[in-house]
Order: sequence, then structure tokens, then C-alpha cells
Amino acid sequence: LIVTMQNICPDEHYVAVIGETITFLFQSGKQPLARLLFEAYNDLESIVARSQTARIDRDAKEMDEKRRKARKEGLIDDAVEHPCEKNINAICSVPLSVCIQNISSYLM
Repeated sequence: LIVTMQNICPDEHYVAVIGETITFLFQSGKQPLARLLFEAYNDLESIVARSQTARIDRDAKEMDEKRRKARKEGLIDDAVEHPCEKNINAICSVPLSVCIQNISSYLM
């Protein structure tokens, strides 16, 4: 599952290819396709960011609940982070290059 989540987000190479494709489409007079690809990538980027934020917030609330419950019951809080948590928290979309971000003003 973690590998699948990591593979959903394009790495730097594929983001560069997406950026080059947007530039090519824009220069070829295919602005609607360039806009569609640009918007689709931005949607992916925002969905991944929102998902990460929501998951991290949810995990923090759950951890707080567990700690509160443990203190209330007089137990020692032995919160242990799973080894893959750092990898999961690091999943994010690589932003498009500044050049592509500048072209976006023409696409809109």
C-alpha cells in the first residue's frame, strides 16, 4: 500500500516531462490541452496535500486521545511510531517548475 501511495505521485523526472509537455502544447497552439494538463496536475498536487494534512491531523488527534486516556487511567504512554510513518509523511507532489507556473497565467 505504501509503495502504491508513493508511486501515485510523479517523481522529479516525470514532473519535468509533464512541464515540457505543457510547454510544447502551449507553443503548438494547443492551449486547451495545455490548460487541461496543467489543471489536472494542480488538482493532483492539491488532493495529495489535503490528504496528507487530513491524515496527519487525524493521526495527531488519535494520538492525543490515546495519551489522554492513558493518563486518565494512570498508564505510562508508550507511543511508538511505526518505521514507515516517516516515509508516508514524506509523500508529496513535486511542484511544476516556475516557468510552467508563469505560463499558467496565459492558460487561464
